[in-house]
Amino acid sequence: MELSADEATFVVGWVGRLTPIKRPFDLVRVLAALTQSGVDARLAIVGDGPERTAMEALASSLGVGERCYVAGYRERIGEWYAAFDAFCLTSANEGTPVAAIEALAAARPVVATRVGGTPAVVEDGVTGYLADEGDVGTLSARLAELAGDAGLRARMGAAGAARMHELYGKERMVDEIDALYRSLLAR
Repeated sequence: MELSADEATFVVGWVGRLTPIKRPFDLVRVLAALTQSGVDARLAIVGDGPERTAMEALASSLGVGERCYVAGYRERIGEWYAAFDAFCLTSANEGTPVAAIEALAAARPVVATRVGGTPAVVEDGVTGYLADEGDVGTLSARLAELAGDAGLRARMGAAGAARMHELYGKERMVDEIDALYRSLLAR
């Protein structure tokens, strides 16, 4: 993997398509606020899209261009989740936030905006933190809290992994499909 960060660097991850609905400029502003608060942080972005060039320009203008690593589109992203210390989702809207589910399943706490289906996935204060859309200050403050407390990250990560296994594990999915077929056959 190309991401080079030492053990002391707090790696904030993001996975998705760089489009306006995902608010990638807020993501860069979160990184800038996080580093201004004294956290040695780096942003790892896995994905690409029409906002990439403008987002990279904003990162440079805010003085965090060297702290933003854009990996681009990747087929296999499991190793990326493993490299993140926390995951940040700045979207203006989400249906079912698959990237947040994947991050939680990888035992990574999620700091996200309280939009769409995100609160159904991220339990505020348990598996991560929620903030209002566009609230860069709260998002960065919550990430700073996680950066300063490895134990909190581990507890939230473990809670997230357990919850995702409960909600989306293959055993549950098989049971639900079986129940559906049985109900249809009983008609």
